[in-house]
Amino acid sequence: MTPTVGIAIVNRDGRDLLLRCLGSLEELDWPKDALSIVVVDNASTDGSIQAIRARHPDVRVLAEDRNLGFAGGANRAMRELRDVDYVALLNNDTVVEPDWLRPLVDVLESNPGLGAATSKILFDGSFVELTLDTDAAPRSRADPRPVGVCVSGVRVDGRDEWRRAQFVRGWHREELDSGMPFRWSDGHGLVRVPAGNNAELRLDNEWQDFPLTGSTVDVINNAGSILVEGGFGADRGFQEVDRGQYDEPDEVFAWCGASALLRRAYIDDVGGFDHRLFLYYEDLDLAWRGRARGWRYRYVPDSVVRHVHTASSVEGSERFDYYVERNRLVVHVKNAPAGYAARVALGALRMMLVIGRREVVRRRLFRGEPDATIVRRRLSSLAGFLALLPTALIERFRLRRRQRIPYEEQMRWLVRL
Repeated sequence: MTPTVGIAIVNRDGRDLLLRCLGSLEELDWPKDALSIVVVDNASTDGSIQAIRARHPDVRVLAEDRNLGFAGGANRAMRELRDVDYVALLNNDTVVEPDWLRPLVDVLESNPGLGAATSKILFDGSFVELTLDTDAAPRSRADPRPVGVCVSGVRVDGRDEWRRAQFVRGWHREELDSGMPFRWSDGHGLVRVPAGNNAELRLDNEWQDFPLTGSTVDVINNAGSILVEGGFGADRGFQEVDRGQYDEPDEVFAWCGASALLRRAYIDDVGGFDHRLFLYYEDLDLAWRGRARGWRYRYVPDSVVRHVHTASSVEGSERFDYYVERNRLVVHVKNAPAGYAARVALGALRMMLVIGRREVVRRRLFRGEPDATIVRRRLSSLAGFLALLPTALIERFRLRRRQRIPYEEQMRWLVRL
């Protein structure tokens, strides 16, 4: 008998990407009578609901009157899909291949000890690599970092592709000037741009052409998720060119919520997402809670999706920075050994002081223009963390009572980068 699968998608004002995702699901190699698709719409104002109902009448739409975030929206979908054998989580900004689902189901069917299986997630589209080699010198006495060229715009065939461009190595963090982003190289910068005929990069405020004659590459977004020393969750293989290095199935510490298949029994045992996290790190939290209960996870490279990275919340934005920094601290308080969780929290405070000294104090001392943006964002995240700390500690004690796998065994997965 074919196992029943429910696909859960959370959407907020992502109509065009969502329709593309649903279109790819129409070609899915899975019996229609064993498949349900549920879209939870978080109070969209872009006509998403009307478009789904017009073009995909078989898709069940749960229209919310407020934004529940990914965590709350996914919980709503999983409650609706209570009667299926497996629940697939899929981002609205993904496109699946026709054989995306079957390898995930086969892996879970063959091993009842697995709580979830996760896909090979590639960045949407293919890319061309460009190298910018320039002389580097300290930017100023207030900012002694060696800098080469300033990049403040990326266009491919006339399209603005700044957010899809990948500043792989040799670049300082993104900064803002009157709300517009830019990056300095350290003299030897490697950047990837979406494939096309011609790229234009705005270098030191002048647009320059770069014919895209090099070979195109596929780039990995996630090949399973890892736990990184210092208190971070990360995508295994992030921004690596896909050369087949992740073509073998493997056990991983955690699955990625952009594309994963969860066993119904696993959800019933561990529970749903922590709705307080709202956005980001909610998948690591649920996976970690499951691992503490003895569940394991498998990365399945034969299941492939393409993903428009951070389409719903722009990487480097104030919203992105707030939830990522706040939530990683909350997740570690809930799930990590006490001493390690304390070091993670203290490390966040120490890093804020370092940034404050570099961006504000040092610049003021050397008559530079202070930049308190990062400090303000860090303070906001820490305030959010402190507000959730009492609840996180209560959750910690509750999870500790249900824990089956000792902390020592869980922390063997810790990766030192």
